[in-house]
Amino acid sequence: MTRLRCCALVAAMLAGGFAGGWLAAWLADPGPAWAQASPGPAERLAVRQLVLLDEQGRTRGQLGMIQGQPQLIILDEQGPARLVLGLAGPEDNDFWILSVLDANRKTRFKTAAKADGGGSMVGVLDHNGTARFTIGYTDQGTGGLVMNDAQGRRRFTIGMPAHAGYSIHIQDEQGNDLWAAPGQPHPQAAPQTRSEP
Repeated sequence: MTRLRCCALVAAMLAGGFAGGWLAAWLADPGPAWAQASPGPAERLAVRQLVLLDEQGRTRGQLGMIQGQPQLIILDEQGPARLVLGLAGPEDNDFWILSVLDANRKTRFKTAAKADGGGSMVGVLDHNGTARFTIGYTDQGTGGLVMNDAQGRRRFTIGMPAHAGYSIHIQDEQGNDLWAAPGQPHPQAAPQTRSEP
């Protein structure tokens, strides 16, 4: 085989290889991808838990059934929960709660409302988790405000017993009254009946 024929054969083989590759790619290519028309939002998404991850893959939020109750939990970068919102408690004594926690996992603010509408409360806690300020009210008409010292001992109380006036107490470390002012029943404190619409 002459040198000219050898070069022509190599050139033909290269041209055939390029042409065959191009033809195969052209035949296999389905063309530009066009977005399919969405049928609309899903009517229902059933999951037991949704987990939100940040860019580093750390869990920063959870929404789901946690200890058998629906809850939303927000976590900080180090992992501890910083906010909890949801239903808590055994089924016969459920409370809707909102708790804010510090970096040491101590609850610093908490509000709770009985799921059956039987009452609600708000509490402010110190860095040790001791309730320092609590205010609450029940559907029976009772309520109160309590301030505790760092050891959790009641030091100041305003109480509103149902239909019985009010009382104010300032107490020492042993719980003895330093000053108290029992109140008189308020004329509007009598039970009220609801009129049906």
